[in-house]
Amino acid sequence: MATFAAIADQNRLRDVAAGAIRNAIISGQLRAGEQVNQAHVAEQFGISRGSVREALATLVDEGFIDNIPYKGTYVKRVDPTLIRELYDIRRVLESYAIDRLVTRNNAETRNALRSKLEEFQAFKPGDDRAIAVQHDLEFHRLIVKGAQQGVLLDLWRSVEAGIKLCLAQGHRLDKTPAERFAEHSAIYAAIINEDVAKAQTLLIAHLQGAESDILASYADGSQQRQSGAVA
Repeated sequence: MATFAAIADQNRLRDVAAGAIRNAIISGQLRAGEQVNQAHVAEQFGISRGSVREALATLVDEGFIDNIPYKGTYVKRVDPTLIRELYDIRRVLESYAIDRLVTRNNAETRNALRSKLEEFQAFKPGDDRAIAVQHDLEFHRLIVKGAQQGVLLDLWRSVEAGIKLCLAQGHRLDKTPAERFAEHSAIYAAIINEDVAKAQTLLIAHLQGAESDILASYADGSQQRQSGAVA
């Protein structure tokens, strides 16, 4: 069961609580299918159950939590179909974004990507997984944002929560920080060299690898759940 620190800022109870629960899901402290006990969370945060309900409602809207009537609130469980659909969408959106980004030759975005790579390089094994996921998605978000097309960015944001859940699901087979840095660095280099085809090929290979790892982790977790049920 995840543990939470008391909230000091009483003016932002819902937002802070939602952020802490969201990070617990992304980091794997709260596992897929695990119930989020409102009384437990309220006690640890030192806030009312009403504030916890508001925080959970936010996470339901974002796609992190399922609210099952008469049963409770549970961390949303991704399945192979959802994983494949999300990564199919990512490949289409981000490949197109690379084409637009290179065409627009946006220096600000290129500088931001380089700065994000430096943060990747500083990341070490054992560091907070939620932060690693955040850095990873921020790199990809910068590519999409750099395309300077509002509809494209809105579409990408619409699947972002699902992507975060998928990354949390893949915790068992996660790449090392050095491997993540190498893959993102290669994509960045192709963008800087204005080689759209190479950048898209590297991006697609990167996303296909992530999808395969997450699917393998899902299968591993399913086998463990089945073993537990039999036992």
